[in-house]
Amino acid sequence: MMEKEHIGIMKKAFSIANLSDLMMREIKFVGKNVNIKVGDKVVKTREILNAHGIIYYPLTMSYPEMGRWKNEAALKVYFDEVMTDKVPGGFTYTYGFLMRHPVNQVDLVIEKLKEDRNSRQATIMLGDGNCLKEESPACCRIVDFKIREDYLNMFLLFRSHDITAYYPNLRAFAKLQEYIANKVGAKIGVLGCTSESLHLYEGDCDLIGWKNFDEVV
Repeated sequence: MMEKEHIGIMKKAFSIANLSDLMMREIKFVGKNVNIKVGDKVVKTREILNAHGIIYYPLTMSYPEMGRWKNEAALKVYFDEVMTDKVPGGFTYTYGFLMRHPVNQVDLVIEKLKEDRNSRQATIMLGDGNCLKEESPACCRIVDFKIREDYLNMFLLFRSHDITAYYPNLRAFAKLQEYIANKVGAKIGVLGCTSESLHLYEGDCDLIGWKNFDEVV
């Protein structure tokens, strides 16, 4: 029978940094090694499936122990990729661009929440069926908002999630959560993230204290 310890992980934390460290440890201790194709190359990864995380205070400023992002100037560049529709040179899209083109879904979400604070329709979709034809489709596919008890909660769905990008991704989306909360006059609620494949590439396994994935215990 298939072992299932690496499927259906649920963690709750007070900060994004704390959750990032918790998920990194889950990958280390219960993850499974999976080889994937990147272009013509086979790349080793270590993965957990269907990983759920809830952050109670998403705007808390702290850095993960097991991570490379510890510089606010570098993070600011990352934030702009969610908060604006600008696409830097060398990129074909950013999350910010996809959320605002061809339709500005950010503005539409704000309108819906102003019209009905209990709306279940304030959902941003990134990509469509054509993504299956793309070589590198967007990893985050759904950004959902719910106001309950005057708190704006945000929930993300990633089809694929590199754990080294987990912290900057969530910090950037927390900025979007703060922006929309201010626009609709709500307080900041929880930030939830579901990663259908949360993984670590072997080239980054020093973050879990390994030289390579042959050191699996």
